[in-house]
Amino acid sequence: MSKRLLEDFAEIASDWFWEMDGDLRFTYFSARLAEVVGVDTGAEIGKSRLDIAANSSDPSFWQSHIADLLARRPFRDFIYPYKHEDGRTRWFRISGQPVFDAQSQVFLGYRGTGSDITEERETRLELEKTVEALHVTNHAYMRVNDELKRQHALLAEQESVLLDQTALLENTLAHMDQGLMMFDAAGRVLVHNRRVKELLDLPDDLMAGKPTFEEIKRYQVQIGEFRADENYRDFIAKPGVTNDGEASYERVRPDGTVLEIHTVPLPCGGAVRTYNDITIRKQQDLALRKREEELQTQNMRFDAALSNMPHGLCLFDEDGRLILCNAAYSRMYALPEHLTLPGTRVLDILAYRKGVGNAPVDSLRTRLESC
Repeated sequence: MSKRLLEDFAEIASDWFWEMDGDLRFTYFSARLAEVVGVDTGAEIGKSRLDIAANSSDPSFWQSHIADLLARRPFRDFIYPYKHEDGRTRWFRISGQPVFDAQSQVFLGYRGTGSDITEERETRLELEKTVEALHVTNHAYMRVNDELKRQHALLAEQESVLLDQTALLENTLAHMDQGLMMFDAAGRVLVHNRRVKELLDLPDDLMAGKPTFEEIKRYQVQIGEFRADENYRDFIAKPGVTNDGEASYERVRPDGTVLEIHTVPLPCGGAVRTYNDITIRKQQDLALRKREEELQTQNMRFDAALSNMPHGLCLFDEDGRLILCNAAYSRMYALPEHLTLPGTRVLDILAYRKGVGNAPVDSLRTRLESC
């Protein structure tokens, strides 16, 4: 089979051919490398694999591959980072076969194929970031964190594990207490769970079509989801799901349900939005505020009653310290303000009264001092 025919096959498969000499330096690249990666192949001729790698200073990464090369063993699906001339790192997957002289069996070098898996790897990394965002918004993910980490580690060795991880993610979403929607950069729903349909009354046929954020918003307007005030008019007028960046807000649905809505933008341009039913919490907060207002009203009434009593009144604790007294008591004994403050000792009040000639009879003072 001619080299031209092999290159035709490689172009169809999005792969390229490469060759190395006996010193493990490149002597040939097929044109497909320049087309796929956008690199000057001529500038790479004469270099070793380590010369073009982005992590050549990491011996632990290269140890196994170098051992294969020195032993003249064939290798398959070796993945490494390529140092592109534009400064970016791209990821290559290569396979190679040693070449020996047919007569003398002298080692002549290697020849093999390569493919660019950068986009595939970046997609996997974006998925890992998305999973981390979901961990922050819901504590339920903590229970599957170890399993997710295990799945992530396996992704580096077996790409097919991605399907298993997706299934695990969908199962977790289905059992979340929070409603969740994930949007891509165009605002289209990539992921949603059962709970978000329940909280927002979104029909199955709408969500099955992977609607955009704008399509969901139009449906909500049609069913009267939003109250007719300026805040929601502004919200409806704003395009996109991430126009305010990361943000949280609350709103009341027509049925009285109170939702807490949190949006986290994603590096890829999309966003994760969670919906939490906080109706009970808000009702409890309202009940607590009402109780506080009632107690405040009672205290005001009590203070007013004390202030307007014609009789002097004071109350001391078991240690003889003032708990409270009314204005009539203060006027009755002409007490300065500092002696009417809570915590004042009864003996200090008696000493003051004695000093101004308004002391109680000795028998009463004796009883008080013995308490």
